[in-house]
Amino acid sequence: MGYSDGMRTTVVCLVVLLFASPVRADSPSRGHVVVDALGVDARTGEKLIAIVDAHDAELAKLSRERGELKSQLVASRRLDPKSLDGLLDATVANQRALAELDGRLIQRVRKLVPSPKAVQLLFLLSVTEPTLPAATVSTAVCDPWTSMHRCN
Repeated sequence: MGYSDGMRTTVVCLVVLLFASPVRADSPSRGHVVVDALGVDARTGEKLIAIVDAHDAELAKLSRERGELKSQLVASRRLDPKSLDGLLDATVANQRALAELDGRLIQRVRKLVPSPKAVQLLFLLSVTEPTLPAATVSTAVCDPWTSMHRCN
């Protein structure tokens, strides 16, 4: 069953609005909502939901790590060079892991659906990407690094 361009736009808007609203305990996962908007058969949909849910779990973990690393970088002014090198290496590794996560998602999705559906799924995922709370930065001593973040 194909959707008209107007129907696709409506579905995308509804998906965006759904994820812009507060999350309820009984609300479906992002994978369910996005896959429902694709209009694929039930078997493919189940596989895609599992892929998207696993991707989201790993994305949340890596995003939390990224936030922690950013906080550590902001507070790194007193670290020794060896510790700074380790922190920078961890930041690069985190960025690589995020890129590899996206690459694995694309590979797995392309095995299940044709390219136009894969692109549609990636678009829906990008517009519904969850936002995580910003990491808190310790501002015990204010200096130029932290003052740009409005410390007092």
